[in-house]
Amino acid sequence: MWTKAGIGILVVVVGLGTILAGGVGAVSSVAESRPLADAGLDQTTTEGSTVYLDAGGSTAPDGRITEYKWRIETPAGKTLQPKCSTCITTSFVANTTGTYEVTVSVTDNTNQTDSDTLHVEVEAYKPPELSVSGPSEVVVGETATYTAEATATEEPLSSLLWRHDGAHHDDASFSGSRSIHEETTLTFTEPGVYPVNATVADELGYQASDGMTVRVTKPKPHFTVDITNIDTPVPAGDSLTVTTNIENVGDGAATQNVSLMRDGTPVNSTVVSLASETEETVEFRWKTTSGDVGTHEFVARTANDSDSQEASVESLAGAQVCSKKIDCAFMFSELDANVYVDGEQMKTEIALEAPGDVNLENIAIAPEEHNVEFVAEDGTVYDVRDDGTIPVGPNQINNGQVKVELEHSKGKTVGPSWYGAERGQKKKAEAEINNPTFTRNRKKITTPGISEDTALKSQDHVYKKSPHSLRSLEVSVNRSSGRAY
Repeated sequence: MWTKAGIGILVVVVGLGTILAGGVGAVSSVAESRPLADAGLDQTTTEGSTVYLDAGGSTAPDGRITEYKWRIETPAGKTLQPKCSTCITTSFVANTTGTYEVTVSVTDNTNQTDSDTLHVEVEAYKPPELSVSGPSEVVVGETATYTAEATATEEPLSSLLWRHDGAHHDDASFSGSRSIHEETTLTFTEPGVYPVNATVADELGYQASDGMTVRVTKPKPHFTVDITNIDTPVPAGDSLTVTTNIENVGDGAATQNVSLMRDGTPVNSTVVSLASETEETVEFRWKTTSGDVGTHEFVARTANDSDSQEASVESLAGAQVCSKKIDCAFMFSELDANVYVDGEQMKTEIALEAPGDVNLENIAIAPEEHNVEFVAEDGTVYDVRDDGTIPVGPNQINNGQVKVELEHSKGKTVGPSWYGAERGQKKKAEAEINNPTFTRNRKKITTPGISEDTALKSQDHVYKKSPHSLRSLEVSVNRSSGRAY
């Protein structure tokens, strides 16, 4: 019993072992004959990037792979065709953020198949950063500068494009740049509102744009001021003249106040009216005193502009005096003039009038000995004749300016007529003028032709006159009193 049983059991066991052994061998054979698909490793990239796929790691142990087939599922669950769906290597562009599921299926020469899947995580792409700056308001004809500043966030920057009023204006290219600072200039020829824009792109083609709106207006009246001449140095007690040029460089006529300041203190002001692109010369005078010795800053100002220069007031040094009475008059006196009607003629009488601190009588100026002009209010210039006649009808002018160039250059003999203390008492003085340097002090003038008691009252000041003294005076025509000297 036990033996049979044992044999029976043995048979059963041997049979089962044979069956099991045969079954295992069959399964192993099938597994070894199938191909093995390999889609590659999972990837992470940015939106808009190209994803490259490679199934070259797939194998067929008992033969060769005869077919590859790619299938791509987008984050939205849609199917996306790669560049080549049946190639070993292929690619696609990941334009959507999220997870792409990529599967490759392979088939070998025995028609066995296998598949493998990888995942591509697509993150949002950061485009370049760009800002545009520049003036938002300009006037017609003005050239304005605009600046574009850009920074790469992912790939390097490749190009910049400027557009003005919707049209191409300027451009630039870059290679490997992570940041740029680019400028362009624009000149606006017509009033209006204009867009100014810039667009920057990186090496993947991602772009960023920025811009601004520019308002262009007609230019307004704009008065510029330039100090064209200033007397320096001058002796204390003399008048210091500041000559300015006022020009309207804006559009349209206007009237503005023009002022002169000395060390922040007002000296004088006047009103100037100018049409567009016209100019005018304005002179200011400041009477100095012994307390003004030193250097001063003068500022000429309009509503739109200002200009400044320095000038000095000097004290006397030494005890030089003028040698002739006519010399003293040239040096110290101011111009005085009278324009009057004499029958059917216009005439003028001119004199040098000494200031209050100089003890000198007035000296009449003879037109035949000096260059004398009369400038009418309309700008017409008339040469005054030797007898003082102005060659213009008596009813043609009412106001004007008398200009005198006093001839007292070195080596030139002049013979002006001058009046003594009593009116009508004329004397002749021939003076040899040698561009004198002199001082004003409390010493008496004792040179010939000047009385012993003639005194110069102010403190020491040095003063040099140029070979010619150009004097001018605004006058109105005297139609009633006639001669004045």
